[in-house]
Amino acid sequence: MSAILFLVVAVYASASYRRNLIWRDSLALWADSVAKSDGKARTHYNYGNELAMAGRLEEALREDFRSLEISSYQPKVYFNIGAIYHYWGYTDKAVENYRRAVDLKPDFVEAHNNLGFAYYANGRFDEAMSEFNAAIKYNPSHVKTRMNMAKVYSARQRFEDAAAQYRMILEKMPDYAEAHYEIGMIRATQGDLSAALVELNEAVRLNPAFGAAHSALGYVYERQGLMRYSVAEYQNALNIDPRDEDAAKGLRRVYGRTR
Repeated sequence: MSAILFLVVAVYASASYRRNLIWRDSLALWADSVAKSDGKARTHYNYGNELAMAGRLEEALREDFRSLEISSYQPKVYFNIGAIYHYWGYTDKAVENYRRAVDLKPDFVEAHNNLGFAYYANGRFDEAMSEFNAAIKYNPSHVKTRMNMAKVYSARQRFEDAAAQYRMILEKMPDYAEAHYEIGMIRATQGDLSAALVELNEAVRLNPAFGAAHSALGYVYERQGLMRYSVAEYQNALNIDPRDEDAAKGLRRVYGRTR
């Protein structure tokens, strides 16, 4: 009996070892699942997700299309296809697939948001705002959507409406540095440099590695004639990102004035 038991345990241990070799990561796991269950839509969808996260987008797209061949009622698959096309710059195809996603699932917040952003990038502001409002209807606290709504308002020169969206975000997430940065940029555009400094300094306090905020601070200090502070902030920005052209230009500009 003990010999039989040992044999059974050894067989299971060997099988477990083989599974661990196959499933050492999620990508290998779903590749193995697709090979064994080609007719399951969910398997192709999950494998496509793993391929996309690995940056293998062409293969991911093939898996998404294969998943839809098996079952067409999959809003998440249409969303993923849209996101890949969006990343590649094929906006029309992205819009088509995001639209299919929200048609199948009207409360799909991320799809409404991405669809709205695609419209925004093409200057279709009314359609963009319609999608953002749909997203907010289902999730009023959706940060990315409120950020995008603010971008539309800013593009239309409705700066106070944009600032109001950022303030709504900060009510829920007071430590969200990007919202402080955006309000600071609005105030700088409006010429309220003191208010801009308050917001931009808060942004870099919350995120010291926020290069764009340091560069913006350099610009505001420059406009105020505080060149020593301006140089320090432009230099901070360049220390974070040596390719920051705005900071480099600002630094040259300040040095040119102080010679």
